Amino acid sequence: MRTRNAALVAVSTVTLTSIPALVGLGPTAAATPPGAREMTAAIHAATVPRAAPVPVVVMASQPESLCRTVDFTPRSAVVGGTPTVVTFKVTASGCSLRHWELSLGPYDYYTYLQSPRAANRPPRNAAAGPQAVLADTCNSEFDCSTTSFPKGFTLKRQTTWQTGTFDATPEPVRKGRPISLKGRLLVVDWDAGRYVGFVKQLVSVEFRTPTGAYAQVATAATDAAGWVRTTVPASRTGVWRLPYGGSTIAGPATALGDTVQVEP
Repeated sequence: MRTRNAALVAVSTVTLTSIPALVGLGPTAAATPPGAREMTAAIHAATVPRAAPVPVVVMASQPESLCRTVDFTPRSAVVGGTPTVVTFKVTASGCSLRHWELSLGPYDYYTYLQSPRAANRPPRNAAAGPQAVLADTCNSEFDCSTTSFPKGFTLKRQTTWQTGTFDATPEPVRKGRPISLKGRLLVVDWDAGRYVGFVKQLVSVEFRTPTGAYAQVATAATDAAGWVRTTVPASRTGVWRLPYGGSTIAGPATALGDTVQVEP
């Protein structure tokens, strides 16, 4: 910060005896002794207060705060027998976000702002499940901070119901008689490069009327080959289906509904 110093003014004391006598001048003469004007100006300058100096203030620019990573999406991806492309997005607060980077798992996947799409190729089966994520976010001055998400992203194996295996029989059926439901749940085997029966998995048994919404009425488990076989009582005409909700290592899958006509 700079300020200007007030100039020091030397002041001389002037008395009447120091002014030479005026000789030969009448009462109306406007004679001025030599140096009188300069002395008068000096006296005026010394007695009239000067305005206070205005300080000059130089404002320094403040550095921008570091970004704080808030979240990223998506938090999971389901991969089958072929690569699955995922587009990531990162949000941050407390800064003007200029750049971000994501490293997923043991650096198996890497994506950033200018290239947010990542191709998730089928890895080994052991890679399924929660993965650690490192998120780097940078402010407008490219100062970056790193946030760790220990189980931030989940890689899941794709599941599906084997085509043509789900069935609800008999059709039609007498009211009160049992309806047999069956279907085979498959899961991708990344190690073998094919789909296999998904064993010991809990699935829901859901029913809806022709104009209603699905509701769970029972649960069933897959056997050693991935088959679900269960029975439910016939109460009214409607549609049956078997949804699998997924897990920490596998994605969801729902068998297409099958309508059963219930007769009195």
